[in-house]
Amino acid sequence: MTARSPGISAEWLQAIKSGGTTASNFDYAAQLTGTMLFGNVALRMAQQNLTLRYDRETLSFSNTPAANQFLTRKYRAGWSLMS
Repeated sequence: MTARSPGISAEWLQAIKSGGTTASNFDYAAQLTGTMLFGNVALRMAQQNLTLRYDRETLSFSNTPAANQFLTRKYRAGWSLMS
């Protein structure tokens, strides 16, 4: 059995000091976040009653182009994630 976490902040600091990892490290958290975000797209597309097929190489839904609008967002001028 895994020991109970002392809390996310304390766990994070322990991992930094010891060179260890946290229970919810980025490898785990990234997959969990992706699952949640794809679930949100599925909910938005639910009325169409389709199976969404995601293509990892093109980073898009291959069989439902309408679902791709939920994968990105257009930012106002001066506000972008990439320079």
